[in-house]
Amino acid sequence: MQAELRAAAVAVTDHCVILKNRNGTRPKVEIDGRVIWAARAVWITAHGDPGVAFVLHTCHRGDRGCINIRHLYLGDQAQNVNDMVQAARQSRGEGQPSALLSEGMVRAIRQEYVPRVVTQQFLADKYGISRSNVSNILRGAQWKHVA
Repeated sequence: MQAELRAAAVAVTDHCVILKNRNGTRPKVEIDGRVIWAARAVWITAHGDPGVAFVLHTCHRGDRGCINIRHLYLGDQAQNVNDMVQAARQSRGEGQPSALLSEGMVRAIRQEYVPRVVTQQFLADKYGISRSNVSNILRGAQWKHVA
């Protein structure tokens, strides 16, 4: 694997260089006794330790194992989050492991709510969430991606 990292650090192709033997997950490697993302290891090999900076991908394929040095650049946390959103990799709604509701339940809450007839507290109790969550859903502050 070290040979693949060194080759990716001097890559001349513009195509993604995908690390092999990934087992379907973002590749990690061990360097000097610590486990780091393979793309970061390639950056360290090519340019040295970036410190607190994030190693980001112009190709948005880091989660698939791209380690091509020509696709890597340094950024901060805000850039990392922005890249995640642009690549549509953020989990939201029922994709969140802690989600209590499905998109169908959110639509039902919005359809069932009738001011002064069906209260937010009734819906909160029915769906096992807080009244403030119901309020946020109705106002579009939460689950705004659900039409």
